Amino acid sequence: MVIGIISLAGALVAASADQRVANQLFQRIATARVSATSNEPLYQAVTLDVAPDGKITACDPGEGQGDTANLGKICSMTLGIRFIAAKIEGKPSYGRIRTIITVYSPPMDKPQIELRPEQVLSVNRLPNGKNGTLDIKTNLLISATGLVDRCEAGNDEPQAYANVACAQMVGVTAPVLIDRSGAAVSYVKEVHTRFVKEGD
Repeated sequence: MVIGIISLAGALVAASADQRVANQLFQRIATARVSATSNEPLYQAVTLDVAPDGKITACDPGEGQGDTANLGKICSMTLGIRFIAAKIEGKPSYGRIRTIITVYSPPMDKPQIELRPEQVLSVNRLPNGKNGTLDIKTNLLISATGLVDRCEAGNDEPQAYANVACAQMVGVTAPVLIDRSGAAVSYVKEVHTRFVKEGD
């Protein structure tokens, strides 16, 4: 299998959310009376399928914390919300994103909960003498059969490290995405890679 590691910048754009999306979700959470306790936040990791029109068509729950009944409502509240659709060569496309939905009650500070990177790679050095770790995002084009067809750097990511991250995707098979009609379709997926400097 051949993978395109170096592509035109911005040819693949992952689906994403903005403040408008956050406001819609907040309203649904409030209407459903999903709440956290005063000393413990509620959070749910989710994988969302986003159609070319931006609407969420499927939600797969992952790791979570909080009341089981409330957690069970999170995925259903995302369905139909309109995200920013993925793009391939400027044209809207299907996309799949991972994110965390968090509910907390003031005066509690917003909890800092992060998704684990999909891959962690060791390197001899990081750019500009950076110590510790470097996190970058790459965008994958996944075929209807689940094969990685293409990989490129996300916006403003260091190209050399993106190339290394993309090279690890060769031969990888991802879950397929099913559209509203039940057919498997190609889609764009963002992958989070963490580079760790050896010896740190």
